[in-house]
Amino acid sequence: MLEIEDIHNKHEKAFTANQTTREKAAEDLTFYWVTQWDDQLLEDSQLQYRGEFNILRKAGRQIMADLRLNPVQPDFKPKNEGRTDGAELLDGLYRADDRKLTSQEAYDYASQDAVVCGFGAWELYTENETNRIGDRNQVIRRKYIPEANNTVFFDPTSKRLDKSDANYVSILNCYSEEGFRETVAELTGQDPQEVNVSNFATPESDNNFNWVEGGDKYYIATFYYREKVKDKVLMFVDPLGVEGAFRESEVEEKLEELVEGGFKVVGDKEIERWSVTKYIATGAEIIASYEIAGENIPVVPCYGERTIIDGSEYWEGVTRLAKDPQRLRNFQMSYLADIVSRSPRPKPIFLPEQVQGFENMYEESGADNNYPYLLRNKSSANGDALPLGAVGIMPEQTMPTALAASIELTRQAVEDVANAGMPQNIADPDLSGKAVIALQNRMDQQSYIYQHNFKFAKRRDAEIYAGMASVVYDAPRQATIETPDGNTQQIEVMRGMYN
Repeated sequence: MLEIEDIHNKHEKAFTANQTTREKAAEDLTFYWVTQWDDQLLEDSQLQYRGEFNILRKAGRQIMADLRLNPVQPDFKPKNEGRTDGAELLDGLYRADDRKLTSQEAYDYASQDAVVCGFGAWELYTENETNRIGDRNQVIRRKYIPEANNTVFFDPTSKRLDKSDANYVSILNCYSEEGFRETVAELTGQDPQEVNVSNFATPESDNNFNWVEGGDKYYIATFYYREKVKDKVLMFVDPLGVEGAFRESEVEEKLEELVEGGFKVVGDKEIERWSVTKYIATGAEIIASYEIAGENIPVVPCYGERTIIDGSEYWEGVTRLAKDPQRLRNFQMSYLADIVSRSPRPKPIFLPEQVQGFENMYEESGADNNYPYLLRNKSSANGDALPLGAVGIMPEQTMPTALAASIELTRQAVEDVANAGMPQNIADPDLSGKAVIALQNRMDQQSYIYQHNFKFAKRRDAEIYAGMASVVYDAPRQATIETPDGNTQQIEVMRGMYN
């Protein structure tokens, strides 16, 4: 069992390991979803109009649409060719849970984060579900982890894309003081007013992570820790002579009942297995801990683009390389709008003598000028003839040549790194079917890396699900499965069969 200091130290290592990458990815999230003017250089500009002429969003939608139009469905294969029935059952259970709204939400939002900033994640967990007749069965659920880039911290020594080699992961949840008190009280049974809400800081602490920020943000961590433990496998023979194997830790409470029921222990062997413990911790204490179903950490990472350089992990999404040309385009288009809105309209220039006495006719312009016609003087006060028309025209402000040329270049620069959707000539009616397919394939290549990495995430999800299911569905019960053709049916799992 871990102590609170162990959790804090491991969280600190994971928090600081990829901090630079996380900060850049967090900026990408803000740039894509919130504002494209969240930049000090642009904030200091003299522009009165600051618009967003978003080409990037179209590219992101295209990749997200490709991911959702091409769902990934794992297919379980038995290690023993004679146990295909078990693999088919697991396929049916997985498909049924995979279609649930919470699962779809977890996949969609995690892949969305992966496209935008390069990293998303979801979590699998078990809960008790009550049916109409009062039976309480344990079921497997999924939930999306909001802002996974900012809240999920994997063991920094893990290097695999699916994080199957990680020994721990920390998930942060932020609360107000009231929410913090209520959550801790619910888990510990304390009175909410007695919950410790101090800063949790000590003079000896050299951690970078603050468990309390400014007195209005309080963090609670869900911490999964995986370790190897020794166990014993018992070989049984039931009254009908059928052999079976069970871990001693699974049946130790029911061992006497099994023996009285006619089961005989015919052998045993020592093994090592993975045990995963879930801790819920604050900056001050561990408020809950228990072993979870399965031997895998139930958190699935989903990457956009990812690499490892000098032992450090880096990731990014479609936003990163498109930010600079998108910023430049916003600046240019806003500057153009400023030119149009702030520069004076062309106006005629008259000599003072030409309009002397009729100035009021020229004071109003546009719709406010209701005169059917305007008057002017033909001669000056001295009787000298005056020009019949305006002596000149006030020139309008011209658009700089460089601005006109670079506006189109910025669009191309964004499209070069983001491919903002279907090329315009795809709508050409003269294009052949092969040309259309070729163009579509070219677009698919833009999203292929995201699709491929999402396959790793779904494969990892299936591994975690299989490990949990072996514990959850360990007794006779009703369960819902989905067949390959999309139909659902109720079956009884772990039903005894006699020949």
